Amino acid sequence: MNFTQQLIFFCLWFGTGVLSLSYIYTAIFKSSSNNPVFMKQVFGIVSIFVLYILYKAYQSGVLKNDFLVGIKIVLLSWLPYFIVLIGYLILAKVQGRL
Repeated sequence: MNFTQQLIFFCLWFGTGVLSLSYIYTAIFKSSSNNPVFMKQVFGIVSIFVLYILYKAYQSGVLKNDFLVGIKIVLLSWLPYFIVLIGYLILAKVQGRL
């Protein structure tokens, strides 16, 4: 069971980390001026916060050897992305783009 927890933890942790780094890269190097809401930049800023949450997940998962708590923290690190996405959908609906 412990090996399965470790495998799930590291897969989620690595995937979320790669997603965060790709959002930061996109926000810095591939910004376009035709987006009035600057969603790429917002996702880049949120990704910095998500990387901090992933650091805390690493501390609790690997250093304290509590992988279930680490998995929960990694899953909670997706919450800022969902909040930004819901905010963008509400803003697009209000502006009539959806």
